[in-house]
Amino acid sequence: MKTLRTILFGVLALAAIVVVATFLLPAKVSLQRVAEINRKPSLVYSFVSDLNGFNQFSPWKAADPAMTNTITGGPGAGQKMVWQSKKMGNGSLTIADARPYESVAYDLDFGRSKAKSAFTITPTAKGSKVVWSMDSYAGFNPIERAMNLVMKGLIAKDFDSGLVRLRVLSEELPDVDLAGLTVSRVDSQTSPFIFVPVEVSAADPAAAEAELLRGMNKANAVLILNDLSPAGPGIIQYLDRSNGTIKANAGFPMDKAPTPEEAAALIGSAKVVFGELPGGAMMRAPAAPHTGDQVQEKLQVYLKLMRLQQKGDVRQAY
Repeated sequence: MKTLRTILFGVLALAAIVVVATFLLPAKVSLQRVAEINRKPSLVYSFVSDLNGFNQFSPWKAADPAMTNTITGGPGAGQKMVWQSKKMGNGSLTIADARPYESVAYDLDFGRSKAKSAFTITPTAKGSKVVWSMDSYAGFNPIERAMNLVMKGLIAKDFDSGLVRLRVLSEELPDVDLAGLTVSRVDSQTSPFIFVPVEVSAADPAAAEAELLRGMNKANAVLILNDLSPAGPGIIQYLDRSNGTIKANAGFPMDKAPTPEEAAALIGSAKVVFGELPGGAMMRAPAAPHTGDQVQEKLQVYLKLMRLQQKGDVRQAY
């Protein structure tokens, strides 16, 4: 009996030591992983500052393809993703702060615990140094503190695989500087379009811009003289940019299309054309005509980055 009592006291003492030890574990666990990516900081930033881009390299999305998520808000601070996963659990990720081409900070909520994560991007001679860090907080819960230490090793491996995927995806893209590209996602409606066809040499950007603006001004003059209203900002609809020539339609969307009789009278007097702008999902990057080529080059890379395909004519609104 004495032996049994001794064993029991020993077990209780050991349990007490374990409990005390867990309380002595750190409430905060930090980790960071580093990768070198042979692409400019602005391109890497585009991945990590938009949760649609984050999902392209997320190790957790790859671990559970059945994971579902809902993203609200545009790129940058305030954008939020809520996910559901039988394997990974449920939670949310919110962009707390975004400093263009330098860093992005996130707030993570796993339900029972919370964490903060961040990407820091530093330019290098070959491209970018990327640091992915995380601070996990367990509070006073001893079990959560123990789990934090266990999870640190697992998450470090996830960060490593995620950074490898981010490097591969980034280096698959053309080495284009995306600095200055402001992208918004909009859903547009099919609308009537009043425009003037323009064909001009691309050799002189200033002359090309002036000609495109003249075409837009002609279309605007017709609207004003006939008491018609545009439905939005002026649009240049690029049709072809081959052989050093720009072919485009310069004009305005309209609230409603004119009747055939009205259109015939307007066309006869001002040589404008009436057509239709297609509706649907759009990626919009505002620019002036003389910067259209550079902006469109950046936008093409951005579409590839987001795994999106272009459909229909290129449109530039400003």
